[in-house]
Amino acid sequence: MDSARALLEASFELGAPSAVVAHSFGAAATGIALAGGLLTEKVVVLPPPLRLSGSLMTSPLGIALPPRAARAFRRTVERHAGADPPSLSLSALAPAMSVPALFLHDPADLHTPYAAVAATVAAWPGSKLVATPGTGHYRLLRDPAVVRTSIEWITGGRHQ
Repeated sequence: MDSARALLEASFELGAPSAVVAHSFGAAATGIALAGGLLTEKVVVLPPPLRLSGSLMTSPLGIALPPRAARAFRRTVERHAGADPPSLSLSALAPAMSVPALFLHDPADLHTPYAAVAATVAAWPGSKLVATPGTGHYRLLRDPAVVRTSIEWITGGRHQ
């Protein structure tokens, strides 16, 4: 996946980030980058697509792709990633993760089922799930409590 490759290349060029905060497809790319050797101390995951293969049937805006376009998109992802999308899912990668992760997720998120996120968190060593009711899939990006919780996780409460 080009996004994961870009994250890895940026870390090689600029140095390892102390933390990564990632949302939606960015969270999937971060998981792939971590599996590919990205070094960081902590990760904050905002509603991720847990199964990339299912997510490939919809655009980032949640608009259904026609079947032919979805198949073409999936082939493109497979070609660029060098892997089959199910093997690129956070749920599949979680057991091998060694970086602590904080998952922030609205139980009513229409894009990513809360139970699936909870299962991924249970499989990801050192991870934690915090429910963010009422923030949806996108509103949590600007929610003050989500920002505060993310900063506290990253800094271990040592921020000003």
